[in-house]
Parts: sequence; structure tokens; C-alpha cells
Amino acid sequence: LHRIVVVNAVNTYKKFFAVKFDKLVVTAANPFDCGFSERKRGGSQYLQLGRNCANFGIIAHELGHALGLIHTMNRHDRDKYVTVKFNNMPVILFEFEEVIFAKN
Repeated sequence: LHRIVVVNAVNTYKKFFAVKFDKLVVTAANPFDCGFSERKRGGSQYLQLGRNCANFGIIAHELGHALGLIHTMNRHDRDKYVTVKFNNMPVILFEFEEVIFAKN
């Protein structure tokens, strides 16, 4: 896979934040997927890093999700600041759901 890029992304998080990765296992279950599907606290976190993800920015972005970072559009208080026009959106509406982890 793209081990060097993954290691660089992990090391960047470790350098700038007080974060520790116990174990990192990278597999390519689906060679075309780039993403993070689990939204849970603690325990193992799984990333989908297919061959199209061999990019530092993409891998760092997905690692951020594994650490609990979310998009601004998913914040619990986003409706105070923006209006989301769901009728203008494609089918991927789940990407815009509010995330409520005890006030993210």
C-alpha cells in the first residue's frame, strides 16, 4: 500500500498533538474507498485507505476523523451560523447530518 504516506501522517499528528497510536494496521479491503466509517469513542478505529488514497492530505484528514474531529457542517450548533438547503443536495445527505457527541 502507501505505508510511507500513512506513517508520515501519523507522525505529523504525534508531533503537533498529544496523541498516541497504540497500533496501526492498514489494509485495502476495497481498493477504491477512502474514508472513515466508525463514529465511536475509544477502542479500535478503522480507516478505509484504498489505492486512490495515497495522498498525505487525504490520509491525515481520515486520521482526524478517527481521532474524533468532524466537519464544521456536522457540528451540533451549525444551524445557528449556516442554512443547509437540503433540497439542493445530491443523494449523500447523510454527510450533512448533525453529530451530537455530548456537544462535539
